[in-house]
Amino acid sequence: MNNVSDEYDRSLASKEIVAELAKAEEFKKALKTARIISDEYERSSALEVIASGLAKAGEPCKHIFEEALDTARIISDEYECLHVLEGIVSELAKAGEFEKALETGISISDEYDHPSALEGIVSELVEAGEFEKVLKIARISDEHDRSSTLEEIASELAETGEFEEVLKTARGISDDESYSSALEGITSGLARVEEFEKALEIARIISDEYERSSALEVIASGLAKVGRPCKHIFEEAVETARIITDEECRSYVLEGIVLELARVEEFEKALETARSISDEYSRSFVLEEIASGLAKAGEFEKALETARIISNVYNRSTTLERIASELAKTSSKDKSQR
Repeated sequence: MNNVSDEYDRSLASKEIVAELAKAEEFKKALKTARIISDEYERSSALEVIASGLAKAGEPCKHIFEEALDTARIISDEYECLHVLEGIVSELAKAGEFEKALETGISISDEYDHPSALEGIVSELVEAGEFEKVLKIARISDEHDRSSTLEEIASELAETGEFEEVLKTARGISDDESYSSALEGITSGLARVEEFEKALEIARIISDEYERSSALEVIASGLAKVGRPCKHIFEEAVETARIITDEECRSYVLEGIVLELARVEEFEKALETARSISDEYSRSFVLEEIASGLAKAGEFEKALETARIISNVYNRSTTLERIASELAKTSSKDKSQR
């Protein structure tokens, strides 16, 4: 037993030496040390560290990554094997070895039924503009992962004009909830790059009311930020939110819409919508924000009227303090200008 423990301790110590040598760019010495590590997990991890160091230094590294992969594949413990392989895939992507990263990730996904090995490289591929490879990952991912992957690349592909590929991939999602989530993410991506017409077209075909309302809110907020008419989209978002059957979800979505309405100073609509929120905590919270927004806009009478209908004592008290603070600032400013 002690011999096993001693051998593992030696492997661990050798890996730490390898890490220090790689940091100092003493790659030949690091490689020599790594290759005599008896524990396959630690040897593979050490080789990964060397390959990553070589990549950062602009040196050829692919052959060392391959050696690390070969070593990882003989690790008998499946969990440890997957852990090392995922790390290598991630480091390959960081090193710009996208083909090898994708090939390895797909083989892990197929061999071990473990699609998450591909998740770690999506952001690296997006950053490098490797959208075709990202779409390839999306097509073979499970429906939940595909949804989040499509959301990540929607805005970038909208800018490059290849947006139809994202929609085509999304249409392959059979689960209604995941499909709605994917479309909401795509809508958000389009809104970020001010493709509001396309975003609105997609938002309106989302079947899930929660996701559709959220998508419409994002579009309305985007329109407001660029000074374009947005009230009608906010109204559509509110109407959609009101048909959400789950009370908690409905309150949550309406709360978000009201906060955005207050932010863009659509106070009348914000107030009307706030009153329809059934959850007392949410309703009191958004009324406080509306009142504060009105006070900042110099609408003190309306701010006070709003404060008076807040049912939660704490929120009402805090709101009155915020109004008083804004009033004091205004009075001080008026005096200084006389």
